[in-house]
Amino acid sequence: MPSQPTSRAYKVDSSALRDRLLYALAVVTLVAAVCGCSRLPALSPEELESPDRIEHLAPNAAAELVAHIRDLHDGAVILRLDGLRTIPKASAAVLASSLPENACLCLDGVSTLPDDVAKEIASTSCHYLSLNRLEDVSDDVARVLASYRGGQYGSDLHLDGTKTLSLDGIAHLATSSARGLSLNGLSALTAEQARALAKFQGHVLSLDGVKSLSPEAASELAGYRGSMLSLGGLESISAEVAEALARFQGEALWLTRLRDPSEQVVNALRSSGASVSTPLGELGEPRNASDSR
Repeated sequence: MPSQPTSRAYKVDSSALRDRLLYALAVVTLVAAVCGCSRLPALSPEELESPDRIEHLAPNAAAELVAHIRDLHDGAVILRLDGLRTIPKASAAVLASSLPENACLCLDGVSTLPDDVAKEIASTSCHYLSLNRLEDVSDDVARVLASYRGGQYGSDLHLDGTKTLSLDGIAHLATSSARGLSLNGLSALTAEQARALAKFQGHVLSLDGVKSLSPEAASELAGYRGSMLSLGGLESISAEVAEALARFQGEALWLTRLRDPSEQVVNALRSSGASVSTPLGELGEPRNASDSR
């Protein structure tokens, strides 16, 4: 007796299918833009001239914007999209894959960043990436953003609006291969957080939002092996903190808001092997760059 045919149910991931279709549309739009083929504009002339006015960015609009920018700029490109509060995954993929390596991608209006969108953005070869409105960065997003590498011009990652990071989140970001890491939204650091940040291997670590620092946290931060450590938010420090920071072995320590430091603080900072920038001028005894690593 012949077997009866059986029906099979196929589950379609509508979200993934939509993203693929949108991305395909964006690629077609970008190719058409580069080739000069006729197309309906996705953005107004005002939005093309001032991208920070854009509040919603569809993938084809992202492709049109990149093509427009490439036509205008032969050198470095700064793309500010501060009007965006969210960005679709497909649009993020277009920007990340299409912008040149000498571009700066500023998404300083984005306040919500799902993991999958973060992955697309982190894949960009742009040498500068800022997401300065993200106040809370989850551990998963921190791990994804740590994968940002940029291209031949290096990479600088700015999360200056981030006010909350767990110890695991900080540890993830510290593994970043970025040239510079800016976390100017953090207002305080525990010794454990400072120890995790000190493992960052890039050249510049900026923590200009930190308002106070314990001797223990200062001692941990002094172990950072990069070239420049910026603590431009500290207005006063104890002699113990100054002595700890003076042990920083990099080239430059920025304490640009330090007010009326005591004689002990000044003397401690003058003993540093780094160039210490303060409102009083340069302190410390700068070593040669070859001696600082």
